[in-house]
Amino acid sequence: MSTTTKKYQTLVFRVQALTNLHAGSGDSFYGAVDKLVQRDPATRRPTIHSHSLKGALREFFESELGYGAKSDFVKYVFGSPVSGDADAAEQGQFRFFSADLLALPVPDENVNSKTAFKLTSSDDVWAAFAQKVALLGGDKWTKDSLKTAFQSGATFDMNANQFAEAAEELPVIARNQLDNGESKNLWYEELVPHQSVFGFLVQAPIDLTNGEKLNAKQDFIKSLNNTVIQVGANATVGYGYCLLTLLNPTSES
Repeated sequence: MSTTTKKYQTLVFRVQALTNLHAGSGDSFYGAVDKLVQRDPATRRPTIHSHSLKGALREFFESELGYGAKSDFVKYVFGSPVSGDADAAEQGQFRFFSADLLALPVPDENVNSKTAFKLTSSDDVWAAFAQKVALLGGDKWTKDSLKTAFQSGATFDMNANQFAEAAEELPVIARNQLDNGESKNLWYEELVPHQSVFGFLVQAPIDLTNGEKLNAKQDFIKSLNNTVIQVGANATVGYGYCLLTLLNPTSES
């Protein structure tokens, strides 16, 4: 009896935050900040965990595009709904990876500048992401070709430590619940500022057999390329609206 190893195409997405983003970690910082953003446990830079992105994309297809939670497409890509019979649950066939922060806006200290901020990054950050892309089956990009493909507009005037420090000092805003003008609940929330750029990988099956959805990858790409989705909390106050752009379309796509 022979078995066939499923093959995948690694899709590389650019994720640009169009509005401030709060993908929450569920942690607080000793009471100073009530709601922190998600961070990579190794680098401590802001990230968007894979389960948060997968959930946001699932919500987009189910609600915004009207596929519904029980559609064959949604079950094939994302798996069965969380609720329901656990014994009958189906695993999704696509693989989702966390989004890595690649560029971050910081206030421009030049008073003569025509912009309020500059998008900053570090060569080390892009080299690490290029290695990740290559190891996970993506195109063999160098850090320089990735920077060109992403068209981030970032200046690379920081080393890894300086970028880590900039990523550690994210803006914090006060949020308040009012009842007839009276403050009932004041809390502080950390944000990833708008214009930040992330890199995000998805692996989609290309060895489609046994009746699997032949058009799932094409539908997935067509629906998400150059598309705005909402990620994280506080959608009703405009947080988390991100532009996704596919950077490696192929003839198979």
